Amino acid sequence: MIYDEEGDQVVYRRDPRITWPKRCHSILVDEVRIVNPLVTFLFKAHKKELEAKEVHDLKAMIGRMAATDWR
Repeated sequence: MIYDEEGDQVVYRRDPRITWPKRCHSILVDEVRIVNPLVTFLFKAHKKELEAKEVHDLKAMIGRMAATDWR
């Protein structure tokens, strides 16, 4: 996966309206750091264009899921 960065934010190349904090880009699972599954999903479930509500929902979901204890 290739992504852009702007300061402390990760920018989704296919739609730069979608950003998330770098700290949310990966999570710790059983002492192993992995890419946040929602970030992976975002890159895999690409569409040519996302509606404004989809952008808002994806940004909120990535942030919330990064704060989740995955154990």
